[in-house]
Amino acid sequence: MSRGCIFDSDRKIVQNWLKPSPNNAFEVGIRLGSMARAFGARAPLDDIAHRILYDCMRSYIHADSQLVVVKHSGGRSDSLDLEYFCWIQDGIDTVLYE
Repeated sequence: MSRGCIFDSDRKIVQNWLKPSPNNAFEVGIRLGSMARAFGARAPLDDIAHRILYDCMRSYIHADSQLVVVKHSGGRSDSLDLEYFCWIQDGIDTVLYE
C-alpha cells in the first residue's frame, strides 16, 4: 500500500491530474478541492486537499533555482515554478471557500 493514498489506482489517477502543464494548475486545484469536499462539512477540507497533493506527488525544492522538481514514475522529472503551486492553491480555495 502507498503512503497516504488508499489504493494504488487512486494514486495513479491523482498523478495523471498533477502532470505539469502551465495551463492545468488551477484545474488541479479545482479537482483536489472537489475530492476533499466529498469528506463532508466537518472534515478539515483544506488539509485533506493538500494531503492528497503531497502524498501523490513526489517533489522537492531545488535550493539554487527555487524551482520545484517533480519526479514521475519511470524516472522522468519536471521542473516547475513555485507559481504553479499558487495556482493549485487558488483552485482549492475556489472550490472550498467561494
